[in-house]
Amino acid sequence: MKILMVNRNDLLIKFGGDSIRTLKTKKYLERQGVEVKLLLNEKESVDIYKYDVIHIFNIQNLRLISKWNRVAKKRPVVISTIWWRSNKTLEFLYRLYRQYNPKYKVIINLFEKIVGETMGIRIFSQIHRYKFAHQEREFLKRSRWIITESESEAKQLENFLHLNIVNKTTAIPSGLNREIFITEPDKKKGLGRLPNNFVLSVGRIDPVKNQVGIITAMLRDNSIPLVFVGSKTGPLSYKKYIEEFEILSKKHGNVYWFDNQNQQDLRSFYEKASVYCQPSAWETFGMAACEAVYAGCNLVITEEGGIKDYFKNAVVCDPYNIESIRTAILKAVKQERGTTRAYDWNVFEWDDVAKKTFECYSKALGFNK
Repeated sequence: MKILMVNRNDLLIKFGGDSIRTLKTKKYLERQGVEVKLLLNEKESVDIYKYDVIHIFNIQNLRLISKWNRVAKKRPVVISTIWWRSNKTLEFLYRLYRQYNPKYKVIINLFEKIVGETMGIRIFSQIHRYKFAHQEREFLKRSRWIITESESEAKQLENFLHLNIVNKTTAIPSGLNREIFITEPDKKKGLGRLPNNFVLSVGRIDPVKNQVGIITAMLRDNSIPLVFVGSKTGPLSYKKYIEEFEILSKKHGNVYWFDNQNQQDLRSFYEKASVYCQPSAWETFGMAACEAVYAGCNLVITEEGGIKDYFKNAVVCDPYNIESIRTAILKAVKQERGTTRAYDWNVFEWDDVAKKTFECYSKALGFNK
């Protein structure tokens, strides 16, 4: 079988969860004898008829959707959605643009003077649904098979986009990078200053990841150390958010920040932390959370995502409610380390991810009908 695998053109530059998922899936499919071409350059000419299946990653990328939606009429397309949206996330996006994006801030403030915030959010949500949801819905309808990262994501797709896709959807989580727990991390990188029994959060300092929410929630409980690992080199529009993060870190007084770490060095953080906390505005899966639980951390995770489907005793919080975040963290801190556990670690094996993905290709081609 020949597969054309397609993702965003900056996949290798702006490395994220979808980068790991794409590259690992390709690697393990090839180990199983599948021929895979990875296409990242949208201007590259490619003969789509040379491939049995075209596998598209991330339907939130409108440029990918607009180009490959037409192809879905001609060739079997499988989509890894990597998607999450709800009424709460749309309201969050509205406030995000208003607070941190100079391009939209003035326009939104003027608009609110006329119609008010409530109506502003409502109109923004309708525009967003029309601009994005319509294209996403049509693309999903034309696809032969859909891969979500969780059952929750599949249900969210159906409810939010008003679709009936249960008969052509498979939930496959991302795999776990077990290699980082095999060899010893480099202990010469200044990690000795890590405190004990801290709350850990990994990810770019970014409003969606909600690090400011974590610190704000824990201002009354500053005896509990907070450790953040992630770059501060986000978009210029988030400069104000990074400044808020730094001001609140000083106010809390027990916050430690580390720039991006490679996977191997993250092991030191996972093994020393008592709680991993990711109260993101949305989180399709969360590989770092999975790795942290594997290392023994208790888990605090957002309700706006699907990783909760895979772990028992994870503490779920409302990412838009500071008191909910605080209550969740305090509950997880009081639990014995290792309270959060996977229902089944085998589902995170990359070999298994690749096998299930291949099964989706076969279903798309009608082999298993």
